[in-house]
Amino acid sequence: MSRRIKVLQLQPDYNVKAHDFADLAEQIVKALPAERYEVVAAFLRGKPQPGEPVSRADRSVYFEFSDGQLKGMRLLAMWQLYRFCRAEKFDVVICNRFKPVNMLLQLNRWLKVPLCIGISHGFGEYDRYYRRRQTKRLVDAAWRFVGVSPAVKQYLLDCKCGFTEQNTLAITNAIDIPQAEALQHSRDEARRLLGLDPAVRLLGALGRLVPVKGHTYLLQAFAKLKDDYPQVQLAIIGKGREEARLLAEVDRLGLQGRVHLLGFRENALQYVRAFDIWTMPSLAEGLGLALLEGMSGHLPVIASNVPAMLPLIEGAGGIAVPPADVEALSQALHSYLQLSDQQLQAKGEQAYAYLCANHDIDVFRQQYLRLIEESLSQASAPPMSQNSQLVSVIIASYNHAPYIEECILSVLAQTHPQVELLVVDDGSTDDSVERIRRLQVEHGFDFQMQQNQGLTRTLNSAIARAQGDLIVPFGSDDVMLPERLAKQVAYLQGKPEVGICAGNIELIDAHGNLFPEKRQRRDVPFRRMDFDDVFMERKPYAPATTLMIRKEALEKVGGFDPDIRLEDLAIELKITHAGYYIDCLGEVLARYRKHATNSYKNHRFMIDSILRIYAMYREHPQYEFVRTRFLSSMFLKCSNRDRKLARELLAQIPFKYWSKKTWRGLTRLYFSPLEKD
Repeated sequence: MSRRIKVLQLQPDYNVKAHDFADLAEQIVKALPAERYEVVAAFLRGKPQPGEPVSRADRSVYFEFSDGQLKGMRLLAMWQLYRFCRAEKFDVVICNRFKPVNMLLQLNRWLKVPLCIGISHGFGEYDRYYRRRQTKRLVDAAWRFVGVSPAVKQYLLDCKCGFTEQNTLAITNAIDIPQAEALQHSRDEARRLLGLDPAVRLLGALGRLVPVKGHTYLLQAFAKLKDDYPQVQLAIIGKGREEARLLAEVDRLGLQGRVHLLGFRENALQYVRAFDIWTMPSLAEGLGLALLEGMSGHLPVIASNVPAMLPLIEGAGGIAVPPADVEALSQALHSYLQLSDQQLQAKGEQAYAYLCANHDIDVFRQQYLRLIEESLSQASAPPMSQNSQLVSVIIASYNHAPYIEECILSVLAQTHPQVELLVVDDGSTDDSVERIRRLQVEHGFDFQMQQNQGLTRTLNSAIARAQGDLIVPFGSDDVMLPERLAKQVAYLQGKPEVGICAGNIELIDAHGNLFPEKRQRRDVPFRRMDFDDVFMERKPYAPATTLMIRKEALEKVGGFDPDIRLEDLAIELKITHAGYYIDCLGEVLARYRKHATNSYKNHRFMIDSILRIYAMYREHPQYEFVRTRFLSSMFLKCSNRDRKLARELLAQIPFKYWSKKTWRGLTRLYFSPLEKD
C-alpha cells in the first residue's frame, strides 16, 4: 500500500472550537480523504488546556512560541520549524494567514516542499513595501495562494508581488449550515440566556469591538430612529479595545437601556436567533463570515457595500449601504423596521435560501481538495519536453531584402524541433518578396503578403492564427543563435509567473560584422523584472529581438496596441502591468543588426512613441519623473545632432526636473559642433 500524502496545516494561533462550522482549517481537514491524506495541524502559539477541543487532524503539534520569538528575524522559531518540516518530509504545507506564509516562503528555499498553499483572510498583509519586495523574491512554482473572497484575491493581485492569475484563486469561505443550525437556540431561549427582553424587536451585530467594524456608526444610525421605534433595541456581541468608547457613545446619544454590549460569548452563533435583523456595518472586510452566520439564523441582513460583502448582501436580498454613512444606515434600518413580522421573516428566509444555494460547505471542501490534487499532479508531472512545446516565430518583413534570408535561415536552423514559422511581408517595395518566396518553396513555412499595415497590426493578425503557446516576434533584419529557442523553452518550464523570457544580444553591422567589444553588452547578468523595473528602468532592458512571450499573456492584455508602433516597450509594460514577470537570461540569444534604417534612429518617431506609451500609465506616482528623465536623455542625444528638435525637447522639461543630462545637453547645444547621427 502506498503511503498517504502528508499535509501540514500551519496556523498562527491555537483557536480550535468544539463547533467547527466556520473553521477554515478544520473544514479543509474534513475535505481530505483519510485513506489518502495524513494531516498534521501545527500551531505557532498557544495550546489547549485540559478538556479543551483539539484539531480533527491526525496529529497536533504546539510550538508554543512567545510573541517575542515570532517578531523580527524569528531565528529560533524559524530553525525549529525548519527542523520539524525537514524531519516530517511533508508533501503539502497549507499556511493560514501572513506569518506562517512568510515563514514558509523563506524556509522552502531549502525544504523544497512540492506544494505550498498560502491563505489570506483579509487586506493589509502585504501593504508594507518590504513585505511585498520579499514575497516577490521568494514566490516560486511550488506556491499557490487563496483569497477567502474574490475581493481578497483582487487585493493580492493588485499587490504585484508574485501573485498572478495563474497561482492565485478565490475560494469563498462557507459554513457547515446543518451544524450551525443545530447549535442555535430558539429565539426565546437565546434571549433568556443573553438577558434580553423577549418582547422587543432586536437589532444585532457580532464582531470584535474595533474601529474597522463600524459599530460607532451603527449606534449613531440607531440613535436617529430611537424615538420613532421605542420598542426596538440593539445588542452587540463582542469584546475589544473600543468597548469603553462605545459605552461613552451610548451615553452621549441617550441610548441607555436601548443598547446592550454583551461582551465575548463562547460560540456566539448559538445566540443568533435572538435577533430580528442582522447588521454588519464594517469599514472593511476580507469576507464577512459573520454575515453568513446571520443568514444561517434565517435573518434579514444589512451590511456595508465593501467589495467582499457586496455580492453576499445583494445575493441575499439584503440592503447594502456605504461604509461610515450614518444617514444611509439609518434609512436601511428604517426600511426593515417598518415591515411586519411576516415580511421580515420572508426577508430572512430569502437570505437563508441564498446561503444554502451559494455557500455549500461540500462545494467549499471540494474546491480545496481539487486545488491540492491538481497542484500536486502538476508538481509531480515530468517537465514538458522541448519536443512537445510548439513555438510560433513571427517575422514581419518590410524592405529588409539584404537581411531577410539570413534572418529566416537562422530560425530554420534552431535546435528546438517544434517551430512554426510565420513570415508576413508588410508591403515591401524592394525584392524582399522574391527572396522570401525562394526560401518558402524550399522549406515550406507559412508566408503571406499584404498591403502595408504597420508592425503591430501585422503581429496581432499573425498571433491570431499562430498555433504555439509561445510567441516570438522577430525582426526581419536580425539573427537568432541556433540554441536560442531551446534555451528559452527549457527555462520557461514550470514558471507560469513569467510572461516574457528574454536574453542578451550581440551587435552586428549591416554586413554582419560584430561591433567592437566595448560596444557589446553580452555579459548583462540574469534579471527578473516587474512593472516598476521596466517603467522606471531600474534594471537593464529586455532586448526586443530576444523576446519569447506566452500567448496566454498576450491574450490577457489584448495583444499589441495597433496605434503604438514601438511594440517592444509597449508590450513589456502591458504584460508586467498584468502581473507577469520578464526574466532575462544572462546569455546571448540573438544578434541585433544596426544599420541606416533602424527605427530608433528616427528621433521624432522614437520620442513620440515612447511618450505615448508612458502616458498610458500617467497615474503612476513616478510618471512625471520617468517622462522628464526620458526627455532629458533624448535632449542630450539630439543636442548636437538635431538642434531644432533639441530645443523643442528642452521646452518640455520643467526646471525642477533638470538633471546632469540636461546640463550636459545644454553644453553640447551651444558649444559643440554639429555631428552626423
